[in-house]
Amino acid sequence: MLRPFTLLLLGLLAAPHTSPPAAIDAAFQDGQSEPSAADRLAALEAAFDQAMVKFTALYRAARTDEARDELFETSYPRAADWFERFMELAREDPGSPVALQAMLWVLRQRPEGEMHETVVAALFAGHIESEEMAGVCWLFERRMLDGARALTALIERSPHAAVRGHAHLSLAKNQFVIAEAAERYGTRGREQAVARYGEEGADLLKAADPDARRALAERRLELVVAEYGEHPHAWEGTLGARAGAILFELRRLQVGHLAPDIEGKDADGVTFKLSGHRGKVTVIDFWGHW
Repeated sequence: MLRPFTLLLLGLLAAPHTSPPAAIDAAFQDGQSEPSAADRLAALEAAFDQAMVKFTALYRAARTDEARDELFETSYPRAADWFERFMELAREDPGSPVALQAMLWVLRQRPEGEMHETVVAALFAGHIESEEMAGVCWLFERRMLDGARALTALIERSPHAAVRGHAHLSLAKNQFVIAEAAERYGTRGREQAVARYGEEGADLLKAADPDARRALAERRLELVVAEYGEHPHAWEGTLGARAGAILFELRRLQVGHLAPDIEGKDADGVTFKLSGHRGKVTVIDFWGHW
């Protein structure tokens, strides 16, 4: 006998041109037992993934730019069209693991405006103490207006050292983003800053001291290495390795710094050291195969 999740997913995939809510409703028929919240979440995720797979196949098969443009306009699975259905599921039991996963799905799709504010507020209200918050810290790194606030809340309220370490690392990156933007738009004028970040963002950049922001970020990276270095990073390696790599770049790989000595082979297969070319104009070509 097919499980409710299987029936639900089959119904979703059988209705590729139906909006997500209508497809979910149409998938549950014929007196089958109601699928669990976890089954409905899994079906939503699978349906979105399958829609993306179908679009990709059609896009690759299109023979002209015009056909590809039309496909993108009419058939691309826009995550924003699915946000409300995921949030409806989360609202049924906001503190549940299913709600957490539903909100994380939405947040990872980079919603903007009211939807971003809604999902962040609900996520932090019900799950700020979850270990899984470590995996979302990076989503706030480039958000100038609310990124620091969200990451600071995680540092102050999470009971998990790994989450706090991720938040410190992302907050350091957030400060670098603000410093770079302040320098960039400081030379372009307020009008361009407002066009890109709005009035509040332009005010933030005007008040930001790039050097002070970088100094604070560097100290925060040192903190990550010293206090959270052994914790695994959400993707790979450790927090210490990630923070250490950024510190190395800051201190050794900036314009005007002495390049670290490296050893390799030249075009003729002769081993050389970069230090052997000191005082000469040298072009190093890094390349590889993927």
